[in-house]
Amino acid sequence: MKLNLLPASTRGSGGGAGSKFAWVIAILIIGGSVYFTLTMNAAGKAALDAAKNDVPNNQAAFDKVVATAGNADTVIAKSAGPLLNVNLANAMEAHSSVYPDFYDEIKTYIPSYFRIISLQATPADGNTCTVTMQGAIGSFRQYADLMLAMLRIKGAQAVSRSGYQINDIFVPPLEEDDQVGRPIKAGSPRLTDDAMQRLDVKIASAGTTDYAGVGGFGTPGLPRTRGATPTESLITVAVVVTHNLTTPNPRATLQAGSAAFAAGGTGS
Repeated sequence: MKLNLLPASTRGSGGGAGSKFAWVIAILIIGGSVYFTLTMNAAGKAALDAAKNDVPNNQAAFDKVVATAGNADTVIAKSAGPLLNVNLANAMEAHSSVYPDFYDEIKTYIPSYFRIISLQATPADGNTCTVTMQGAIGSFRQYADLMLAMLRIKGAQAVSRSGYQINDIFVPPLEEDDQVGRPIKAGSPRLTDDAMQRLDVKIASAGTTDYAGVGGFGTPGLPRTRGATPTESLITVAVVVTHNLTTPNPRATLQAGSAAFAAGGTGS
């Protein structure tokens, strides 16, 4: 048996015609590629020649722009001092409201039972400041709650307190002459069961029963600031807060501006 493994397109006269058609297509593609390459090369060369020929026409405008830029640099150098002064004045004016706004914000967190006498904020660096408050408070419970109230301040990192004097009423332990346990204040003498002795003790330890001369209360005119009443304690609270209160430095800024202004004037 005889097998013919050649494809039908290569047998007979039809196979030769197909090969010729393929060669014609290949030649046309190559010719089109050459033509397209020559056309693009010619167009690029023409554009380059046009750009080179256009340089003299734009040279005057280019020189004018360069001269204007150089003149602008000279003007800016001469105006460095006045511009720096203007910026400093704007920064100082903007800083005028920094402390009042910060105090207004802090006062919203101060509880009503803490009667403020003084409030001061001192910048520690460009990110933190210490707020120191002095005021009067009425009980140890308020003294403890005040810590939590101060931690509510936005950006509060730490709270410290000092100055509280315990004057709360307490019940002393029973003794032979006091079998009831009558409440007294810290530092006050014990009240015995004998009525006359209790009366004598109360008369002897009565002291000032009003505000006359105590903490500035009852005194007309100055001082305007009132301290602690007989039932209050004067305490100090310090809160470290994340807030920038740094003031612009006029002296350093003006010195730098004077040096820049002198350098600009010398350069002209």
